Amino acid sequence: MMKPKSLFALNHSLRGRIIWMFGSFVVMAMLSVSAVVGYRLIGLLTESLENDLDKRFEVDAGQLEQRFDYLLESVQVLAKNPLVINGISDTQGRKTYLPKLVANFEEGRDVKIVALLDFDGRPIYSSQPDLPTYQDSPELRTALNFGVVGQAIDVEHKLWHVFVPVVYYGTTQAALLVAFDLPAIARRALPAESDSRLGLFSGNQTLCILGDIPAADAMVKRGRLSDSPGSTNLAGLDLEVEVAMSRQKVLAPAKTAIRDVAMLGLLLTIIGIGLASWFGYRLARPILILCQRAALADGSPERRCAPLGTGDELEELAAIFDQRTEALRSVQAGLENEVKARTHELEEAKEKAEAANRAKSLFLANMSHELRTPMNAILGFSGLMQRDPTISDSQRESLDIINRSGDHLLRLINDVLDMAKIESGRIELDIAAFDLGALVRDITDMMHQRAEEKGLRLLIDQSSHFPRFIRSDEAKLRQIITNLIGNAVKFTERGCITLRLNAKNRDETSWLTIEVEDTGIGVAPEDQPRIFDAFIQAGKTSNHKGTGLGLAISRQFIQLLGGSLTLVSTLGKGSLFKAELPVELAHEHELVAPEPQRGMVIGIEAGQIDYRILIVEDQLENTLLLKKLLENVGFQVKTAENGQQGVEVFKSWLPHFIWMDRRMPVMDGMEATQHIRELEGGQTVKIVALTASVFKEQQQEMLDAGMDDLIRKPYRADEIFACMSKHLGVRFVYQGAEREDERTHAELSSGELAGLPAALRDELKEALISLYEEPIAEAIAKVSAFNADLGKKLRRHADNLEYAKIFQVLQNDAPQ
Repeated sequence: MMKPKSLFALNHSLRGRIIWMFGSFVVMAMLSVSAVVGYRLIGLLTESLENDLDKRFEVDAGQLEQRFDYLLESVQVLAKNPLVINGISDTQGRKTYLPKLVANFEEGRDVKIVALLDFDGRPIYSSQPDLPTYQDSPELRTALNFGVVGQAIDVEHKLWHVFVPVVYYGTTQAALLVAFDLPAIARRALPAESDSRLGLFSGNQTLCILGDIPAADAMVKRGRLSDSPGSTNLAGLDLEVEVAMSRQKVLAPAKTAIRDVAMLGLLLTIIGIGLASWFGYRLARPILILCQRAALADGSPERRCAPLGTGDELEELAAIFDQRTEALRSVQAGLENEVKARTHELEEAKEKAEAANRAKSLFLANMSHELRTPMNAILGFSGLMQRDPTISDSQRESLDIINRSGDHLLRLINDVLDMAKIESGRIELDIAAFDLGALVRDITDMMHQRAEEKGLRLLIDQSSHFPRFIRSDEAKLRQIITNLIGNAVKFTERGCITLRLNAKNRDETSWLTIEVEDTGIGVAPEDQPRIFDAFIQAGKTSNHKGTGLGLAISRQFIQLLGGSLTLVSTLGKGSLFKAELPVELAHEHELVAPEPQRGMVIGIEAGQIDYRILIVEDQLENTLLLKKLLENVGFQVKTAENGQQGVEVFKSWLPHFIWMDRRMPVMDGMEATQHIRELEGGQTVKIVALTASVFKEQQQEMLDAGMDDLIRKPYRADEIFACMSKHLGVRFVYQGAEREDERTHAELSSGELAGLPAALRDELKEALISLYEEPIAEAIAKVSAFNADLGKKLRRHADNLEYAKIFQVLQNDAPQ
């Protein structure tokens, strides 16, 4: 059986509500009366006190302002006194008359210091030491330089400094400084009374307090003197006046009345609560027992609500509650076991995913380095051998094949690495302004003939709202459009392919809409959900070659740009691919002008210093390649096998430029760079990284380590020389750059391809339409066999990826 005390503690129980019902009326009635009486009394007395406080503040502030104005006028009159003016130049007068004049002036004016300062702020006469100086006092400089009265508050010494210009023969020759005792001024102007407290403040600093009223009992009004009407002479001074009056004396009668009413209400409340407690205990006891047992019940036999011993509806309610509690206990146990199992599965899946991501990132970094490093040597040495003028045309053609095959292999490596970066979320955007119209023209020009070869029509439907200049990732957008049109040509045997281009505004953002519709074989409904998966070609693919990466990469690029790629297709009738992506509009002047094409670097211009170049590289073949490339044009070159050797060579040789590999034994390139930067001369030497990294965050780490720039492997010779020209300012001699007519002669002109055999023209045209480098190189090799000079021109344009230009000349030279 529960004790009455424990039941009484259940203040939210039925018993508590009964107590509240009996006692609330008395409590509310007494509180209402007390509140009304107290509120009215306190309100009236407080309003009266506030009015008195406002009047007292106005009177005291006015008296203090009058005192300040009087003292300021007195100082200005003193500054015009002939004895003060003559004291500037009359040494004897300063000793004879000024002390008497100052003594008369100080009488009754609470003066601490009187000083006469020359134009440089030095004291001519002073009644006290420790004067403000010209450098420390902007008010003194104002008075001397502009002839304007300056005022300042010295909070530390509680002084009011007044600087008045002394005019002699129409110009300011000196300044009169008078320092007044602020507490004395306040005591003289603000006489204290027994029921009030007066104070003078500067910001948070107390200057003077008159009277003694406890802070808890004070009603305070505080204001700035400069905010009062007519106080223009005090503008700029941070002076505040505080007036406080005793609240206790005014509110004492109201408190007495409220206390009497409250005591009566308390007595009646206690009586009502006592009666309510007795009735509540008798009525609510069984219900309170049930509540206490229900709070502890958990479905176990030891903690049940029944029996209560009442034999009524409460007994039945307790039994039902026990049944429900047992059922919930069983459900809870099952849910807890299931949650534990699912949590364990999620943790295992998370660990596996994190391990897979780490393995993929490690794979990308290692494969990038291991594949690009030998490719650098292959492409570099083949390019270096091409520079040799003694090789035969047959050898040069073989080197061209090696170079083109290496470039093709490098692009395949980049494609695989890009796909892996997409899957691991490491791909990044390169946003820049470019000519969208020119990009679309280049793509459609190249794809138009490819469509015609299959008897298809390539139609362009471009809206007038389609922008020409935008800011986006040009390379990715080019690949997206090329993939979509190429996919349509591949799977369409008859009819037409339509490229629709449009733009619209959505939420103040421009959105491009690119649609490619074909009349091809279409995509079956069961294949549409996986059409954008990697390495997937839906339907029958025996007649259509490809890796199945085009649509997957296109959708990933579009999503990376913030857009979407959708498909609407009907089997046997065709497909519609629709890409929507946001872009920023740009202007023509934002486009970066292309770098002028120069010839091969063959030497260093005369009249320059002998540049010392250090190569820090652990791969011997790459070291030999770069060393030979640099020595051939006239640089002094030394090499080091690792970062530690590189630091030692730098100390002894002090090179002008360092090519620094990133991954090396003993000491890597970043650590070596940091050591070099700490040495004498290390801040001025140019350090450029040679890296095979494909991750921008790793490239940023190298720049943060102190490197000036970076070049990715495999590199070309023109990249090496352009970087050195950028950072060293070295000037090179270029082959064929001496005469403009030679450059013009190297350009492919209309009519030059007209003499080719028709079969060779058709083969070259088909290779250009395919956009694959191998068939293009094979066709150009055949042209070289027919016309060596023409083959060299075509090879030069192909190396610069100027396929559209070759195609245009081929079209213009077509027989009519």
